[in-house]
Amino acid sequence: MVQHHGFSQYLRLKLLVVLLRALVRFASADKIRRDKALAPPDVEHERIKIPSREPGRYILADLYYPPGF
Repeated sequence: MVQHHGFSQYLRLKLLVVLLRALVRFASADKIRRDKALAPPDVEHERIKIPSREPGRYILADLYYPPGF
């Protein structure tokens, strides 16, 4: 037997999906930075800006120095 779900069912499911997406977004707001998690604590780290070909734009890059550099 085919069940016909109405507009209220659509709204209920839509609300559930929106709440789940918001929960996932806010739960992952304090993400672990991969560069800090992968590099040992004695490695020096510097973020540099490399100029792009387009005026006023740049590329962010992470520069790592070995210990004792």
